[in-house]
Parts: sequence; structure tokens; C-alpha cells
Amino acid sequence: MKHLFLGLFGLLLTLPVSAQDFMDRLERVENGKGRVVVHQDPAIERLVNGSPEKKAGQQTDRAVQSPVLKKNDPDSSTSIVKSDTTTPKVYRSKYTTVGYRIQVYSGGNSRAAREQAMRKGNLVKKYFSGIPVYTHFYSPRWTCRIGDFRSYDEASRALSELKSTGAFGEAVIVKCKIQVAN
Repeated sequence: MKHLFLGLFGLLLTLPVSAQDFMDRLERVENGKGRVVVHQDPAIERLVNGSPEKKAGQQTDRAVQSPVLKKNDPDSSTSIVKSDTTTPKVYRSKYTTVGYRIQVYSGGNSRAAREQAMRKGNLVKKYFSGIPVYTHFYSPRWTCRIGDFRSYDEASRALSELKSTGAFGEAVIVKCKIQVAN
């Protein structure tokens, strides 16, 4: 009987704590401590708290206000100013799949080979600014590959256009993983 009573008493003590959600505890104003204001989408609050209903008098549009470092400030280079508006970052979604790239350089594992791979990449950017350039070290050599082509035909057309410049006679098509935008 004593254990049952202690168990029920312990359960009753924890109920008020679980009734408060995370954001209420985060936004609570306490003397001597900083104040946190969070603005976020109600869908996030439902996801975090697990309850679809809105409490009376509660803000529904919450977005995080983060301090922004002010650059080129003559008074102080490390002054922090709060931002009035928040702009969400837009990330392009990409996925990896098997495709084709054009390899314009393949060298050794020396510093000179790395510099040559970088030079070839810069030369490609000079002729074709819209094609992505990938300069990587695939052990044991430095390579410079360009483009993200889904089909061999696309890569072949780009290769013939690349070779027509006369600067990339050794370029070949290689099959590898590529980044494709959704």
C-alpha cells in the first residue's frame, strides 16, 4: 500500500512538468537571465510537442531570431546587432546517381600535378563558365573532371565541343557518380 501511494504521489508531481512544452520553458522570463524569443511555423511546434491544438494566447508564427555580425563597422569589428527580419536559406535539393563526366586531366600525386589539375580546371571555366568543374585527388593521382551528364550522348556532345577549342585534346568521358538537381 505504501509503494502504491508513493508511486501515485510521484506521478502527480511529474504531471505539471510534462504539461509545459519545450518552447514555454525556453521563453520563460527569469530575472538575471537573458530573454529568448522564438518565432516558428506551427507545424514545427506540433511536431516537437506532439499536440495539434493551439493553446489560448500563444503565438503561432515563430521564427528564430539570430544575432548577425555587423561587418565593416568603424567602432567595433565584433559588434553584434539583432536582425529584424529573418530570411530562410534556400537549399537546392540534389541527389547522387551514376552518370558521366569529362576527365580533362589525370596526373600523379605531386604538388605539380595538383597545380596542373587546377590550371586545367580554370581553363575550362574560362571557355565554359556554366559547366561545373571537379578537381579531386583520387588516390594515387590528381584528376580534373567537368560536368554532370546523365547520358553518354550529352557527354559526347560536350566533349566534341570541348575538343573543338584545341586546348583539351586528351579529354575523355568517364562513368562516375554525379550530382543531379531535383
